[in-house]
Amino acid sequence: MPSISLPWLHHTLPHVRGLDSSRYGSRKLRAERQADNARQRAADALDLALYIGELIAGNGASAEETVAAVLVIADAFGLEDCDSDVTLNAVELTGHAAGDAVPLMGKRIIQHRKTDFANLENTQLLVQDIHDGKLTLAQARTAAAALLPEPELPGALRPWKRRYAGHALVGFIAAAASVLTGATLGVALCSLLAAVTGNWISSSMARYGVPAFYRFALAAIPAAAVALVVHAVWPGAASQSIVIAGVLVLLPTMAATSAVQDSLAGHYLTAVARLLETLTIFASVVLGTGLVLGLATRLGLSVPTLPSVRVAASTYLDWRLAAAAFFAVGIAARYKVAPRKWPAVGLLGLAGVVVYAELRELNFSPIAATGIAAVAVAIGGHVLARRARTSALPWVIPAAAPLLPGTLVYKALYAVTKSDVLEGMTGMLRALGVILALAGGISAVGETVQFLRRWRAVRGAARAEAPAAATTVVVASETAGIRG
Repeated sequence: MPSISLPWLHHTLPHVRGLDSSRYGSRKLRAERQADNARQRAADALDLALYIGELIAGNGASAEETVAAVLVIADAFGLEDCDSDVTLNAVELTGHAAGDAVPLMGKRIIQHRKTDFANLENTQLLVQDIHDGKLTLAQARTAAAALLPEPELPGALRPWKRRYAGHALVGFIAAAASVLTGATLGVALCSLLAAVTGNWISSSMARYGVPAFYRFALAAIPAAAVALVVHAVWPGAASQSIVIAGVLVLLPTMAATSAVQDSLAGHYLTAVARLLETLTIFASVVLGTGLVLGLATRLGLSVPTLPSVRVAASTYLDWRLAAAAFFAVGIAARYKVAPRKWPAVGLLGLAGVVVYAELRELNFSPIAATGIAAVAVAIGGHVLARRARTSALPWVIPAAAPLLPGTLVYKALYAVTKSDVLEGMTGMLRALGVILALAGGISAVGETVQFLRRWRAVRGAARAEAPAAATTVVVASETAGIRG
């Protein structure tokens, strides 16, 4: 734990945690120098490559995609013999200027880590323009400089419209999630109130550099507290859906998906770091919710219970179907997906819920049903991405969010409050298994798409080489016949 009695540490921690960049230099690109030789130009290209690598990694892309973007930029602007590495918090690049044996090395810490698919798409388009040779180095640096927002200063308040719009959006997501899990309109409004309160607490703590574990634990408390109040005042209501909605809003779909993608691509260190991030957030949500429910049980208060009857798939063909679509659209808006993509995200989200419900009626386990439904959602997202020639993540990640295991988490928490620790731990592991199955299904489709593209490219190259080889053989035989 940092000691606040050390003045130098107190003044430096805001910069270390990405809250204040003014003290030790701006996070923006360095001013471009006069490139009077190849080494200076290569240094500016290396700086640009690391800068864009931070943008891509910080906005949710995998380590493999980040490395690819860094190498594309380095190659486009004259760096030779390049090697790049990406971890959860840093991007590194080593290369040589043309004709120079002394290597250039650089490293950039990823301080801006917040999923923003609009910024990610703009960065990917910039990388494509650089790859196609449409931009000079100076033009590319100018375009990249406007992409990374400056971090907020400690204690600084955002403009009131952005601040309240963000809270309202989280409340909308929680309300849709509670309706998806069986709530009525009144309970959904209570979910909205609890989620807004939790998000306000979390965002307030984030401005002062409080680590994510404590922020998520505090953000989970209002949902559990409001659920207890609603259960006491209105015993017949589905008050447990307030807790489930609060859990669904906080569970880390993006971190889990990135962890699986990085492990499949061989970036094991980054995959382990992302997995630990997922487990940390999951544990903090469980801790915050469990503390409230456990304290209520010790005080003799009644805790909301889940209905023992499984909901039939036909139930999802009415208002729950709309709730699934609205929940997915809310997540898309939270991740700043372009509004033109929201209808497709909503349709994919409700399709995934219907597939999951049908598979559960066929007695598939929650893990298997979630994995298959995630595959279905990912296939639809990749089809849309292929037509739009962009990344599939803005469609797939929000559409997969309704498949998160909020109900399983609540069942496990309820078992723990009833002193059934073994059942509670088993339930937690089952919920984690569902999260990993969701991420694995998404990643498996992405790897399959990449394999098919590579296979087609190899087959096309082989077919193109075959006529050339045949022509060479014919010419050689004719030459030999003339000589004979």
